[in-house]
Amino acid sequence: AKKVSNTAVTITAKTKSGEVKETLKIDRVEKAHINLFFITGQSNGQGCYDSTNYGQDVEYLIKYEDQLSQVEKIGEMGRVYSFDVHPVSMNSIVSSLKGKMYDMEKYTKQGHQAALGKTFYELSGEKVVFLQSAYSGAPIESWLDMSRHEEGGTYNGQNFYATTKGGYQKLIKMLNKNYEIVYTANFWCQGETAMNAVYSKSLSNYIFSSDPNYNKDDRITDQTYYDYFMMLHNDMKEDFGLQYNGIMFTKSKGVSNQTQIVPIVSAHFALCNNNDDIHVASRNFIEIATQYKDLASKGKEGYGFMGTDNNHYNQIGYNYLGKEVAENAFNAIFGVATNDSKGVEIIANNGKDRLESNDTVEIRVGGSTRLGALSYPHYINEKIEWASNKEDVVTVDSFGNVVGVSKGIATVTATSESGQTLKIYVSVS
Repeated sequence: AKKVSNTAVTITAKTKSGEVKETLKIDRVEKAHINLFFITGQSNGQGCYDSTNYGQDVEYLIKYEDQLSQVEKIGEMGRVYSFDVHPVSMNSIVSSLKGKMYDMEKYTKQGHQAALGKTFYELSGEKVVFLQSAYSGAPIESWLDMSRHEEGGTYNGQNFYATTKGGYQKLIKMLNKNYEIVYTANFWCQGETAMNAVYSKSLSNYIFSSDPNYNKDDRITDQTYYDYFMMLHNDMKEDFGLQYNGIMFTKSKGVSNQTQIVPIVSAHFALCNNNDDIHVASRNFIEIATQYKDLASKGKEGYGFMGTDNNHYNQIGYNYLGKEVAENAFNAIFGVATNDSKGVEIIANNGKDRLESNDTVEIRVGGSTRLGALSYPHYINEKIEWASNKEDVVTVDSFGNVVGVSKGIATVTATSESGQTLKIYVSVS
């Protein structure tokens, strides 16, 4: 039944002989419910693949077409849609749909969105439309609304808050004809490039370590990243009716340990730990994602989830990521009444290991290390506070940055708002 006017009608069902079997009076037609999910950030949000191949070994030789064949199908028409502001250029069919809402069962779209939308539908029974405006390499500064924030800038000539807003206005006109938006969420996947580069507003680009003007001390700090994201978050709440922001934790580019906690990752932890409407969208994936080249991980979960450059997920990795994001979003959105924190976990500086109660971390006077803390399960984002019992020996800030002040041993505690705690020792030599 499709509404064409406000006039009430009666629908009649008859047998072939003309016998009336049923009548139904329709005096109103309600719009179908749909969830609006923004996809923002940079290349892994956009759905990029690494451009290099896997060498001559057949096991590692994976072509773009083979990757597309791994994209999870939604399973039925009309469940999940996408509206791409910045489609990935290598996917020519989807690129031709730029600025149009299309059914993701009909078109094969690379990245994590197919698995996310499919899993969310299976869990909730609710349809999704994605507004995909992530862009490869996009700095967080290029996501700030330049009409509101002087810190905002452009990248490759574009301000992505402006392009997202333009796409949103077009999409809303399409949706308003037949749909009612019941929930609006954003999934943010950004930060890798800024871990080893400095954004220049005047250049509208990054300054990399190979540039003589590069100064590593100018890299973005945890506090600045946190403040910038809160600007974006609050603007999206005002302009788009955003109810939920999901942080997709990113790998630590430019360090030997690809999961190491660095300032941007610390900011991701703090954003989830200090805001009721900012949740962990994905965390587990970061800890298991490995390349096909990493033969030591062969047979383990996550083997082969990353591309050859260790920058982008392969499609099977995107599928895993999408499912994790959907499950965490479903629980965070619908499970408030039943979701109880099981405790607090402290994550070591390597980004993987969990520290047990009374474990000891060793640093030197004047040295520092970074720790992460989350309530678990990960979709529970209770506020967490850090504290040191001897600040003359060890200090710890809201980002989990631990600094040795003088020789001795101090206890560092992470405490959730429900009273869950975990304590470790920090020994300063």
